[in-house]
Amino acid sequence: MYNPKNTKNKIADNLLLGIIAAIVLALVAFFSSCSKGGTSAPPPPPPVIDTIAQYKLNGNLVVITNKDSTSGKIAVFHKYVNGSWFHLTEYTFNADVDDNNFLDFDIVTDSLTTTNYYRDINSGNDKNPGGCANNGIPCYVSSGGDYVNINITSYSNGWVSGNFTAKLTPFQQNVPSQPGSIMITEGQFKNVKCIY
Repeated sequence: MYNPKNTKNKIADNLLLGIIAAIVLALVAFFSSCSKGGTSAPPPPPPVIDTIAQYKLNGNLVVITNKDSTSGKIAVFHKYVNGSWFHLTEYTFNADVDDNNFLDFDIVTDSLTTTNYYRDINSGNDKNPGGCANNGIPCYVSSGGDYVNINITSYSNGWVSGNFTAKLTPFQQNVPSQPGSIMITEGQFKNVKCIY
Protein backbone atom coordinates (compact mmCIF):
# COMPACT_ATOMS: atom_id res chain seq x y z
CA MET A 1 0.00 0.00 0.00
CA TYR A 2 1.15 3.49 -0.81
CA ASN A 3 2.29 5.62 2.15
CA PRO A 4 3.34 9.19 1.29
CA LYS A 5 5.17 9.54 4.63
CA ASN A 6 7.56 6.65 3.77
CA THR A 7 8.26 8.16 0.34
CA LYS A 8 9.21 11.52 1.89
CA ASN A 9 11.53 9.77 4.34
CA LYS A 10 13.22 7.82 1.53
CA ILE A 11 13.70 10.98 -0.54
CA ALA A 12 15.14 12.82 2.47
CA ASP A 13 17.39 9.85 3.29
CA ASN A 14 18.64 9.63 -0.32
CA LEU A 15 19.21 13.38 -0.44
CA LEU A 16 21.17 13.27 2.83
CA LEU A 17 23.25 10.33 1.58
CA GLY A 18 23.97 12.22 -1.66
CA ILE A 19 25.13 15.31 0.26
CA ILE A 20 27.33 13.20 2.55
CA ALA A 21 28.82 11.39 -0.47
CA ALA A 22 29.56 14.74 -2.18
CA ILE A 23 31.27 16.08 0.96
CA VAL A 24 33.35 12.89 1.32
CA LEU A 25 34.41 13.04 -2.36
CA ALA A 26 35.35 16.72 -2.00
CA LEU A 27 37.42 15.97 1.12
CA VAL A 28 39.19 13.05 -0.59
CA ALA A 29 40.00 15.24 -3.59
CA PHE A 30 41.27 18.04 -1.33
CA PHE A 31 43.51 15.81 0.81
CA SER A 32 44.89 13.91 -2.17
CA SER A 33 45.91 17.19 -3.84
CA CYS A 34 47.62 18.28 -0.60
CA SER A 35 49.59 15.05 -0.39
CA LYS A 36 50.94 15.67 -3.91
CA GLY A 37 52.41 19.00 -2.85
CA GLY A 38 49.47 21.13 -3.94
CA THR A 39 49.64 23.37 -6.93
CA SER A 40 52.80 25.28 -5.90
CA ALA A 41 56.10 23.69 -5.01
CA PRO A 42 58.29 25.31 -2.35
CA PRO A 43 60.94 27.63 -3.76
CA PRO A 44 64.35 26.08 -4.41
CA PRO A 45 67.10 26.91 -1.90
CA PRO A 46 69.43 29.77 -2.87
CA PRO A 47 72.53 28.66 -4.77
CA VAL A 48 75.64 28.07 -2.70
CA ILE A 49 78.61 30.11 -3.87
CA ASP A 50 81.55 27.73 -4.03
CA THR A 51 84.36 29.53 -2.23
CA ILE A 52 87.82 28.04 -2.10
CA ALA A 53 91.29 29.20 -1.15
CA GLN A 54 94.27 26.92 -1.44
CA TYR A 55 98.02 27.19 -1.45
CA LYS A 56 101.18 25.27 -0.70
CA LEU A 57 103.22 26.35 2.30
CA ASN A 58 106.74 24.96 1.84
CA GLY A 59 105.23 22.23 -0.34
CA ASN A 60 102.36 21.27 2.01
CA LEU A 61 98.88 21.77 0.52
CA VAL A 62 96.38 23.85 2.53
CA VAL A 63 92.72 23.93 1.37
CA ILE A 64 89.93 26.12 2.76
CA THR A 65 86.34 25.92 1.46
CA ASN A 66 83.17 27.69 2.53
CA LYS A 67 81.97 24.34 3.89
CA ASP A 68 84.72 24.62 6.54
CA SER A 69 83.52 27.90 8.08
CA THR A 70 81.83 26.16 11.03
CA SER A 71 85.21 24.73 12.03
CA GLY A 72 86.89 28.15 11.97
CA LYS A 73 88.42 27.85 8.49
CA ILE A 74 87.54 30.86 6.40
CA ALA A 75 88.74 32.87 3.40
CA VAL A 76 87.60 36.48 3.07
CA PHE A 77 88.63 39.93 1.84
CA HIS A 78 88.06 42.98 4.09
CA LYS A 79 88.13 46.59 2.94
CA TYR A 80 89.47 49.06 5.49
CA VAL A 81 88.77 52.65 4.47
CA ASN A 82 91.27 55.42 5.14
CA GLY A 83 90.74 56.57 8.71
CA SER A 84 88.72 53.56 9.88
CA TRP A 85 91.61 51.45 11.14
CA PHE A 86 94.73 52.35 9.17
CA HIS A 87 95.79 55.63 7.68
CA LEU A 88 95.74 54.05 4.20
CA THR A 89 92.78 52.43 2.41
CA GLU A 90 93.49 48.75 1.93
CA TYR A 91 92.03 45.37 1.18
CA THR A 92 93.14 42.50 3.39
CA PHE A 93 92.99 38.88 2.21
CA ASN A 94 92.61 36.46 5.12
CA ALA A 95 92.82 32.69 4.69
CA ASP A 96 92.56 31.21 8.17
CA VAL A 97 92.97 27.54 9.03
CA ASP A 98 93.12 28.24 12.78
CA ASP A 99 94.69 30.72 15.21
CA ASN A 100 98.20 29.32 14.58
CA ASN A 101 98.02 28.89 10.78
CA PHE A 102 96.76 31.71 8.59
CA LEU A 103 97.52 34.16 5.79
CA ASP A 104 96.99 37.90 6.14
CA PHE A 105 98.00 39.80 2.98
CA ASP A 106 97.35 43.52 2.49
CA ILE A 107 96.78 45.41 -0.75
CA VAL A 108 97.02 49.18 -0.37
CA THR A 109 94.61 50.70 -2.89
CA ASP A 110 91.47 52.84 -2.90
CA SER A 111 89.73 50.53 -5.36
CA LEU A 112 90.43 46.85 -5.96
CA THR A 113 90.76 46.06 -9.67
CA THR A 114 91.68 43.08 -11.82
CA THR A 115 95.42 43.55 -11.85
CA ASN A 116 98.61 42.28 -10.24
CA TYR A 117 99.63 43.65 -6.81
CA TYR A 118 103.28 43.06 -5.91
CA ARG A 119 104.74 44.19 -2.59
CA ASP A 120 108.23 43.76 -1.19
CA ILE A 121 110.35 45.41 1.50
CA ASN A 122 110.90 48.41 -0.82
CA SER A 123 107.26 48.98 -1.86
CA GLY A 124 107.29 52.65 -0.99
CA ASN A 125 104.85 53.03 1.89
CA ASP A 126 105.13 52.20 5.55
CA LYS A 127 102.44 49.50 5.51
CA ASN A 128 103.83 45.98 5.59
CA PRO A 129 102.20 43.76 2.96
CA GLY A 130 101.23 41.26 5.64
CA GLY A 131 102.37 37.75 6.26
CA CYS A 132 101.30 34.49 7.80
CA ALA A 133 101.53 32.30 10.85
CA ASN A 134 103.03 28.85 10.38
CA ASN A 135 102.39 26.62 13.40
CA GLY A 136 102.19 29.75 15.54
CA ILE A 137 105.40 31.31 14.19
CA PRO A 138 104.80 34.73 12.58
CA CYS A 139 106.31 35.25 9.13
CA TYR A 140 106.60 38.60 7.33
CA VAL A 141 108.11 40.42 4.38
CA SER A 142 111.24 41.64 6.16
CA SER A 143 114.34 40.64 4.18
CA GLY A 144 115.63 41.40 0.71
CA GLY A 145 113.96 38.97 -1.68
CA ASP A 146 110.79 38.60 0.45
CA TYR A 147 107.54 39.54 -1.31
CA VAL A 148 103.78 39.09 -1.58
CA ASN A 149 102.34 38.82 -5.10
CA ILE A 150 98.55 38.83 -5.51
CA ASN A 151 96.90 38.71 -8.93
CA ILE A 152 93.18 39.62 -8.97
CA THR A 153 91.60 37.88 -11.98
CA SER A 154 87.94 38.61 -11.20
CA TYR A 155 86.12 41.07 -8.93
CA SER A 156 82.36 41.33 -9.40
CA ASN A 157 79.44 42.00 -7.04
CA GLY A 158 81.66 41.68 -3.98
CA TRP A 159 83.23 38.33 -4.98
CA VAL A 160 86.97 38.12 -5.65
CA SER A 161 89.03 35.47 -7.47
CA GLY A 162 92.72 35.28 -8.25
CA ASN A 163 96.06 33.71 -7.37
CA PHE A 164 99.04 34.49 -5.16
CA THR A 165 102.57 33.60 -4.13
CA ALA A 166 104.81 34.83 -1.34
CA LYS A 167 108.30 34.48 0.12
CA LEU A 168 108.48 35.34 3.82
CA THR A 169 110.87 35.32 6.76
CA PRO A 170 109.89 33.64 10.06
CA PHE A 171 110.39 35.50 13.35
CA GLN A 172 111.53 33.65 16.46
CA GLN A 173 111.02 35.74 19.63
CA ASN A 174 110.57 38.87 17.49
CA VAL A 175 113.87 38.30 15.67
CA PRO A 176 114.02 37.37 11.96
CA SER A 177 115.50 33.93 11.35
CA GLN A 178 116.17 32.02 8.13
CA PRO A 179 115.35 34.86 5.69
CA GLY A 180 113.05 33.87 2.84
CA SER A 181 112.56 30.31 4.12
CA ILE A 182 108.74 30.36 4.06
CA MET A 183 107.52 29.80 0.48
CA ILE A 184 103.86 30.12 -0.40
CA THR A 185 103.27 28.77 -3.91
CA GLU A 186 100.35 27.77 -6.16
CA GLY A 187 98.01 29.99 -4.17
CA GLN A 188 94.56 30.57 -5.56
CA PHE A 189 91.21 31.83 -4.35
CA LYS A 190 87.83 31.58 -6.02
CA ASN A 191 84.65 33.48 -5.14
CA VAL A 192 85.96 34.91 -1.89
CA LYS A 193 83.55 37.45 -0.37
CA CYS A 194 84.74 41.02 0.10
CA ILE A 195 83.32 42.64 3.24
CA TYR A 196 83.09 46.43 3.14
